[in-house]
Amino acid sequence: MFAVADICRCVLRAFLFVTTTSITLLQRVRDRQDQAAWERFVSLYTPLLMRWAGRAGLAQQDAVDLVQDLFATLLIEMPRFEYDPARGLFRAWLKTLTMNQCRKQQRKRLVAEGRGGDNDLLPMYPDNDVWEALWNQE
Repeated sequence: MFAVADICRCVLRAFLFVTTTSITLLQRVRDRQDQAAWERFVSLYTPLLMRWAGRAGLAQQDAVDLVQDLFATLLIEMPRFEYDPARGLFRAWLKTLTMNQCRKQQRKRLVAEGRGGDNDLLPMYPDNDVWEALWNQE
């Protein structure tokens, strides 16, 4: 279980260190066996993912679950990931994965509560260029 102070420290670290995505780190995490790379990746991106989940309206425990699910997905996807700056930013792709996972989690919750699951209650988010500008402002 994450303590609020731990999450706040992680968020601060993210603001200080994740201003751009390290291409070298992205290449290293393609290797599932590179434990040091994955530890660095997780420590850098957990605060960002938690922040995005929080902005999407998830409670802390739901956000923690979401981040764990995202890292499980990334463990599968990263070996196939080909970084191409011409196609867009890594964080934009990661943001898309995060929002899709938030929507999936939201639909499951609505179905479990008997309220359906067709509605997308997440606010509409701007395109990736706007996210990048917002990230750089913070």
